[in-house]
Amino acid sequence: MARTNQKCAAWVIDRLEILSNDKILEVGFGPGVGIELLGRSAPAGYVAGVDPSKEMVEAATARNAKALKSGQVDLRIGSVERLPFDDNIFGKALAINSMQVWLDAMAGLREIRRVLKAGGRIALGGIPHSGHSKSGVPNKSRRRLLAEYVDGPFLSVPKKNVQTYRRIAQMAGKIWREHGALECRECARDDLHADRTYAIRRTCPSTPRTWSMVVSKS
Repeated sequence: MARTNQKCAAWVIDRLEILSNDKILEVGFGPGVGIELLGRSAPAGYVAGVDPSKEMVEAATARNAKALKSGQVDLRIGSVERLPFDDNIFGKALAINSMQVWLDAMAGLREIRRVLKAGGRIALGGIPHSGHSKSGVPNKSRRRLLAEYVDGPFLSVPKKNVQTYRRIAQMAGKIWREHGALECRECARDDLHADRTYAIRRTCPSTPRTWSMVVSKS
């Protein structure tokens, strides 16, 4: 199982572009191969995992003993439908070859969304014959999950380059929609300050609901 998951885990983790200090959650970590790879990718971060199997927790604990002792890794028994973590903890989350056995996929995705920070990313990966749908996460499920989610970046762009940036943003918007965004728009204001924080809904009232989602389709 560990050998089977390793290649897929490495590919999915690469999609998330892990930073050294990221806080990451893996759901259904199995023997702990993904947890081990995440620990290497985020040596100054926090890697947490939840799995319903006592046997898998024991196997992953043995594989990641050093990281557990240092506090970098945190492994818990539990289900995706009731994650044992507070809101807005993680910047990134992933599940590999496990979503097909979740008792309630929508409840699980909502829970992952709950523990993710604003702008967080989730990657769902599966190998052939794992039981995952070959079409990935259905659009209907994604739309239900993300119905109230709004997020987006603020960028400082010289006025002379605004039109060029808009063209780039339009191309990027197509990619966002391919990965679950319901709609993407750009709005420009010239009364904002780079050193301040602004609410997106107030600053750009027409901003749609967006989400950064990476889905591995097998």
